[in-house]
Amino acid sequence: MNEQEKQARLESDIQTLLDCRGGKSPRGSSAEKGLRGLYIKVNGSDAGYEKLRAQFQKVGAEERKSKILAERLADPQPLEPFALQNLAGKRVSSAEMSGKILVVNFWGLWCGLCVEEMPDIQRLHEKYRNDPQVLIVTIDNDEDPASVQEWMNERGYDFPVLLNDGYVEKTGIAAFPTTWFVDTRGRMAFILADWSRWLVEEYSWRIEALKD
Repeated sequence: MNEQEKQARLESDIQTLLDCRGGKSPRGSSAEKGLRGLYIKVNGSDAGYEKLRAQFQKVGAEERKSKILAERLADPQPLEPFALQNLAGKRVSSAEMSGKILVVNFWGLWCGLCVEEMPDIQRLHEKYRNDPQVLIVTIDNDEDPASVQEWMNERGYDFPVLLNDGYVEKTGIAAFPTTWFVDTRGRMAFILADWSRWLVEEYSWRIEALKD
C-alpha cells in the first residue's frame, strides 16, 4: 500500500468512526485514541491531526444540518391546544404562547433516554431564555408531580414543566422522548420522535430555521 492509499484509508477510517458517533469523538475516549493512533501510524506523528479531525467534524455537522432541515413538514398541522398545570399548580395554555416559536418536549423520569437529554434541555432553555421569539416547554408524563419537582431542584433545573392530564394520550404520543417544533403560526413544522445526541446544536438549527 503506497502513501496515497494509506492516507485515503486513514481518512476513510476517521470518517467511519466519527459517523458512528454522530460526528464527534469525545476527548480521551477509546475512539479518540484510535483515531489519533491511526493518524500517527500513517504520518509518523500527530502533527496536523487536530486540523484534519476538525475538517471531518465540520463536514459531518453540515451533513446533519442539511438532513435535519430537509425533514421540515411540507404540510404542517396545527398544534393541538392545551391548558396544563405547571409544577406550581398554575394552569398554562398554548393560547398564551401564540405567535412564538414553541419547542414542546414530552418526557418522564421513567424514561432513561429522556432523563439523559434533560441536561441539554436545560442548556437549550438557558440559550433561548431571553429570546422573545422562542419558548421551550416540556410536558412530563409521571404520576407523581412532587417527585419531578424534587428531581428538578436537586439538579438546579428551571426549564418549564407542564403536567400531563390526558394530553399525551389525546395527541397519540407513543415514543418518549418526542419533541415538537411549532412555528409562529401554531403549526408543527418539525417532529422528532427520538432522543438527540447533539440536542442543543440540532434543536437550535430547527428553531433558527423557523425564524426565517
